[in-house]
Amino acid sequence: MQQRRRSERGFRGHLEGLIAVVLVIASSVEAGQSLSPSEVATAIRESQIGSGVASVCIRDIETDRIIVDIEGSRPMIPASNMKLLTSGCAAISLGPEFVFRTEVFARDGAIIVRGSGDPALGDPALLAALEPPMSVDGLVDRLASAIAASGVTRVDEVIIDDRVFARERVHAAWPTDQLDRWYCAPVSGLNFHTNCIDLFLSPAASDSSGSGIREGVPPTIAISPRAPWLHIDNRARTVGTGKYQVWAARAPESREIAVHGEVGVPAQIPINVTVPDPSLLFGRLLATRLAEAGVTVAGAHDDSNPVNSEAGPRAGVRLAAPGDAPLEGDPLVIVTTSIEDVLRRCNVDSQNLFAEALLKRMGHEVTGEPGSWVNGAAVMRMIISDRIGADATAGLMVSDG
Repeated sequence: MQQRRRSERGFRGHLEGLIAVVLVIASSVEAGQSLSPSEVATAIRESQIGSGVASVCIRDIETDRIIVDIEGSRPMIPASNMKLLTSGCAAISLGPEFVFRTEVFARDGAIIVRGSGDPALGDPALLAALEPPMSVDGLVDRLASAIAASGVTRVDEVIIDDRVFARERVHAAWPTDQLDRWYCAPVSGLNFHTNCIDLFLSPAASDSSGSGIREGVPPTIAISPRAPWLHIDNRARTVGTGKYQVWAARAPESREIAVHGEVGVPAQIPINVTVPDPSLLFGRLLATRLAEAGVTVAGAHDDSNPVNSEAGPRAGVRLAAPGDAPLEGDPLVIVTTSIEDVLRRCNVDSQNLFAEALLKRMGHEVTGEPGSWVNGAAVMRMIISDRIGADATAGLMVSDG
């Protein structure tokens, strides 16, 4: 199983087969019976995993004695099981008290946002779990209000300092035809809203009161977070059958999102589409909300100059340049996320972005260099070798988190 290349039907079949193997093992253990290699081999044959390949190693946790070994040392693609290694190594290298910090500074007419690689900043699921719940737009509004309340009245540019991570946001091995899906979200030193936008489609209303629908015309689309400058190519159509079958696509490196399908009822859940440059998206959101909060922001509303590019200061929003001076002074605003919350979201909800951010962050923490898949993988191999011996890493290949 490889998470980023599976079909839903194929994955479900593999999962059901593997569950069958696990149930056989669990039943024997629960009954206090010994477990033989032949029983496990039979369970694998009868599990109907099709072209799937099984590798099984069962050890006694008290004696470390191997009870069953069926191709147990065969290299396998672990899919989301990899998150367990990533999480464990991150917990060891970062420590249980580690906190991701996103800090906002004011300097020389600029607002500078320094990211720490936090994958949870603006995560709608975590915001909804707050008491009281908060929306992503509410979060950006609060940040802008706090900056304005600090006495900032004019901003010449918003600078996003994402240099904690290398700017290789998409792994070279990820499938290019799936880079618009949430599970292939780019990984940045400043992540926001799981590096996706959410699209909510509703049938086009026949009149201003909202009663009735206009069949055949494009549905209405609400975007979260609120970013009206984003270009949406609305190719979907309103239908009168109560149907809701829609999808969205974005070509690699493109900022244009095309929406397709038929909409007969309002969306209950959003369509998630990745954005290629989440740091700059956040920067423009902040610049826009600062302007709404009464702060004069140069270039914040210049739609002719695409903020979603690494343009210069006139664009209003830019990424920190390699030669920009390091930040000093007290931040105006700090947003924090505990490693506990990140680990929970990573593993309970199997959020790929969280695992990738942990891998890159441990690479930065140990090497002092911008976190990357390369130095993160090196740190993981080092920790595994230190904990369970060099033999365990002899055949280990770490691609991503």
